[in-house]
Amino acid sequence: MAQLITDGSNHGVHPFVCQLRDVDTHLPLSGIELGDIGTKQGWNGIDNGYLRLDNVRVPRTNMLMKYFVVHKDGRYERIGSNDKAIYSTLIYARSLCASFYGGRMVIMAASVAIRHCLVMKCDKYGSLFENRFVKNTLVTELASGLAIWLAGNALSNEYKRLLPRIMDGDSSPLPALHAISSGYKALSTYLGPEGVERCRRCCGQVGGLVASGLPIISETVSPGVTIDGDNTVMYLQLARYLVKLERRRREDGDSKNERGDDVDNEFDSSGPNSKSFALHMIKLHGLKSQKLIEQAYDRMTSLVTSEGLPLYEAWNRTSVDLVQAAEAYTISYAVKSFYDVIMSCGNDQDGGPDRDDEDLKNVLFDVLCLFAVHSFVSSVNVCYHLLTDKLPTSNLSDLRQSIDKMVDKLAPNALALSDGLDLSDAELDTCIGTYCGNTDADIFNYVADVQPYNAKPDLLKPVLEGLRNYFKLRSRL
Repeated sequence: MAQLITDGSNHGVHPFVCQLRDVDTHLPLSGIELGDIGTKQGWNGIDNGYLRLDNVRVPRTNMLMKYFVVHKDGRYERIGSNDKAIYSTLIYARSLCASFYGGRMVIMAASVAIRHCLVMKCDKYGSLFENRFVKNTLVTELASGLAIWLAGNALSNEYKRLLPRIMDGDSSPLPALHAISSGYKALSTYLGPEGVERCRRCCGQVGGLVASGLPIISETVSPGVTIDGDNTVMYLQLARYLVKLERRRREDGDSKNERGDDVDNEFDSSGPNSKSFALHMIKLHGLKSQKLIEQAYDRMTSLVTSEGLPLYEAWNRTSVDLVQAAEAYTISYAVKSFYDVIMSCGNDQDGGPDRDDEDLKNVLFDVLCLFAVHSFVSSVNVCYHLLTDKLPTSNLSDLRQSIDKMVDKLAPNALALSDGLDLSDAELDTCIGTYCGNTDADIFNYVADVQPYNAKPDLLKPVLEGLRNYFKLRSRL
């Protein structure tokens, strides 16, 4: 990928095919410098090199010209009406990031931690998993991982559904897909490292062993916040789309809040873990999202109109508010997507509901409600002053207290939910959370196999003798 400049105009980044190495010697060609950038925080097997070109000629015909053409006279021309389709692959990649970092990897970490804590005995609680803090942490992270994983898969499926339209020249779905995929990527890659680390801490000292598999998972997810763009930039891309929608809504004279006016200010009487309660939380998340968008938009326009700042400076000063609004919108969208996934679960080929899957739906509603409530109360402080008319203090307190009840109801299914992804011991690569649950024996077997001096203590004798002589010479006693 390189900047295309022709006839004095910069047309942006375009793809080219360029030979880098000699086909016989495999050495870099003249003018081409290749090198290694060194060890990274993670993903050391990819994106680990650099390329520098010095007066290297790339023929015009080496440019990929399906949607853009450079003619022999240097004239630049766009081909067809769907040139924006090339950006759709970026959307798909971000949707995969969403389901991977904050979804599958968190589920893997939660699976290891849940299995380990269930078999670790604790005098007061029977098992470590029964400790209130441990149970709340692991069940909540499992719910978060499942929600992000399913919502990310839903976004991927939506992309695949709209791809034929995009390839036929209809680029209208691209702005919305690009915006929400940016937000999903940012949310997922933030929740991923945080969730994995919480699961690791619940395992205590052994969670820090590479043999536990958790440090490897942590190393895998930690670079995600800057892969394919920093998360702040991702949220601001979504915020740009949301600001456009808010401006259009106001220009059209639509003063109604479509995402929150029908929120009941009474706590849902049917109680947590129900379909009606899930709908209540969807509306509450929508209201929170909309209020934050309105607040950021009002502040930005005020800086432009009242203080006379240029738009880019007003945008910069409002960036914190815009990021908060984008994050809230992404969570709201994820909750709604998860709900849609549950409602589509168990439909047969004729489109009718399958009663055999009602139990599964009920459990997934438990997961949805826990994720929705926990994500709401964890970030409500940034906008509670905007929600006082819809969410009295007593109701917020009820929501916080309901988390324990939701965790207790979901906890008996935690192991089954984590096992439902059919994660093999080979994939988890752990000795503290294997399927058989034989943690202590697996740890001892592991250290006996990977550390040769454990099996042959004689290997350590020269080292110990050298240390003894070293410290003996330093002794002043």
